[in-house]
Amino acid sequence: MERYFNIAGPCIPGEHYMLPALDRLSEIRRLVSRRQYFVIHAPRQTGKTTAMQALVREINAKGEMVAIYCTLETLQNATDIDNAMPKLKRLLLQSANAVPALAGSFAPNGGTDGCEQGASWMVTAISDTLTDLCRRAGKPLVVFFDEADCLFGNVLISFLRQLRAGFVNRATIPFPASIALVGMLDVRDYKAQIRQDGESLGQISPFNIISEDMLLRNFTAEEVAALYAQHTEETGQNFAPDVLDKVMEFSGGQPWLVNALARECVEKIHDFRYNETVTADDIETAKETIIGENPIHLDYLFDMVNSQKIRYCFDACIQGTVTEELRVEVPFKVLQGLGFLREDDGGFDFSNLLYREYWKRRTGLE
Repeated sequence: MERYFNIAGPCIPGEHYMLPALDRLSEIRRLVSRRQYFVIHAPRQTGKTTAMQALVREINAKGEMVAIYCTLETLQNATDIDNAMPKLKRLLLQSANAVPALAGSFAPNGGTDGCEQGASWMVTAISDTLTDLCRRAGKPLVVFFDEADCLFGNVLISFLRQLRAGFVNRATIPFPASIALVGMLDVRDYKAQIRQDGESLGQISPFNIISEDMLLRNFTAEEVAALYAQHTEETGQNFAPDVLDKVMEFSGGQPWLVNALARECVEKIHDFRYNETVTADDIETAKETIIGENPIHLDYLFDMVNSQKIRYCFDACIQGTVTEELRVEVPFKVLQGLGFLREDDGGFDFSNLLYREYWKRRTGLE
């Protein structure tokens, strides 16, 4: 199968041009081996899911531990614990069924028997399920909860409390050796969300991490060159020497944009004519096309940034009027998590030229 530049969902080895998924998370294997609980955060479509799925495959292939990847995306905006907890349990068990070491251990519906037991069941639904999974695995269990920032309010509070309770009692009851919460926000923003609802989780010690180690960064220029070189090696199509500078100028190394610019040039502008060289002018044309098509990636950023909850923080960043009080607000943290802006010498600017031009054209502002 001919590989291609992917702009939809996680990258799959053998189908997409991709870099080693875990190179941008150099500390993650150490955290897992030391049986720590941690958070991985980065803007959307930067490769979090690709990296987590790669690590799950790696762990399960070694056989020393059992790893589960579970996405919580379908629980977006769930606020009712009575409805959310059975769904979360179902997602967790369905994910466990996808792991060879646990396959076939649960009913096709995710094993939701017992969900009618009322409020007392909800308090320990996830912790009890994780304990059962540990017993069935027979080896140290690692669980990656992707899109964890979809949870909020009472559902988030209950979820974190159950994880913390299991963490502090791991010496006496089976519980996962390592758990990662993966999403757009980091642990401090989870705390902020909880406090916003007037409740406190207390000291959620399992989630103490060094944020810079677990922030999934953008591609470097060297990594973009390596990614594009895969296409050249497989097809013979060359990229002109000045293409890399143009791509970095327009994308800032943002992985979705890096792939989208190359895909537009290879598949649309040159129509798979691999004997033709991709030029910097092609990248310019690709940038204009991407902006004009309003892809979901850009639309999502625009809608989020332009919402009433975040726009005032965005305006303060651009105008240079960010205060210390504003920095601790949840909307400001969400704005940072989107990756739309970058902080430089105490000020803020758009993360890349493409984002800047897209914003100006959508808003009509200069």
